[in-house]
Amino acid sequence: MQAKKISLLVSTTLLAIIGISAPFNSLLSIQKLLAQSPINQANVDSILNTCRENLTAKQYQLASESCQKALLTYQKQKNSLGEAKSLNNLGLAYSSLLNYPKAIDSFQQSLKLAKKLI
Repeated sequence: MQAKKISLLVSTTLLAIIGISAPFNSLLSIQKLLAQSPINQANVDSILNTCRENLTAKQYQLASESCQKALLTYQKQKNSLGEAKSLNNLGLAYSSLLNYPKAIDSFQQSLKLAKKLI
């Protein structure tokens, strides 16, 4: 339950960062998305956490690789929230690698998915 609360907080933060305010009923929809688990959810969340850790450690190439891996897994799950978070982090990695076209594309895809969630 604690992990779901943290995931919900991270998800809400993501939406706030990209300029979207989610009404309360949308937060409930996000909770339902978090419950999806056809693939081991803990494993894919671990991959996304590795991406974040690599970003924090300024290991941007490793971050982009782990974000891409998480993105592919979330896409297989049809987990839009996971995809949006992965794309957002991938955009941060690309931006730090000075690959601005890919960064912008990742951020735009993340925003598009996030808008569908509310």
